[in-house]
Amino acid sequence: GMPNGEFLYAKQLVQTLEKKYSGGAGYKSLVIYVESCEAGTIFDGLLPRDIAVYATTASNSTEFSYAAYCPDDDEPSEFHTCLGDLYSVAWMEDSETHNLRVESLKEQLERVRNRTGTHSHVMEYGDLDISAQKVHAFMGTNPANDNITVADLRVQPSAERELPRDTMARRAEEDRRFDLISSFLLGSEKGHALTAGRLAGQPLVDDWRCLETMVSSYEDHCGPLSTYGRKYLRVLASVCNAGIPEEVMAKAASQLCW
Repeated sequence: GMPNGEFLYAKQLVQTLEKKYSGGAGYKSLVIYVESCEAGTIFDGLLPRDIAVYATTASNSTEFSYAAYCPDDDEPSEFHTCLGDLYSVAWMEDSETHNLRVESLKEQLERVRNRTGTHSHVMEYGDLDISAQKVHAFMGTNPANDNITVADLRVQPSAERELPRDTMARRAEEDRRFDLISSFLLGSEKGHALTAGRLAGQPLVDDWRCLETMVSSYEDHCGPLSTYGRKYLRVLASVCNAGIPEEVMAKAASQLCW
């Protein structure tokens, strides 16, 4: 999900990178940092190793990423805004506190992994040979920042705070809908459809056009997925992988949200 506009699908991004590389006018080599929950789904099983792209992500294909620099629990709820995300803050502050003419991308990755700890698994994809290059080749360097040190991050997952009743009601309705979709179309409980991930190295879905169509079909009948509801894209991917026809999904959505 993007801040504005439609979804960016992993297949669209990778196809664009392939086109830019094959055209010879796009880039010589490229480094991408991706911050999101389940960020690995953007590249896992999709990003080729021969188009000179090296990508790292905040999390693997099945887990949350985490916020950082969050207020203390005794702060008023209206001030409960975290100032960054753990992985992003880690690599940006690493870039500010090391000599990037000396530090390689691989060394930075390991430092970011250590700083992110067990909260999520920082992953790497694509042309791993690029990781031997120095960071400054891709983002420059500021000699004044070579020896700065920073304090440890204060990490916090999604806050366990009471939500407004209307928000809880909307989430409960999305839960109910996808419970029924999983039961009717997959013969399983929603929880199983969410956690039944694919093997490492497999993309989230075999047919990305199918996933786009399933999402459009659901949103046409039920309205846009909320930020909370986007986790259920994995259920719709499972519907595609099970070979269920698009018209069956459309009929189910129309009955759920009439």
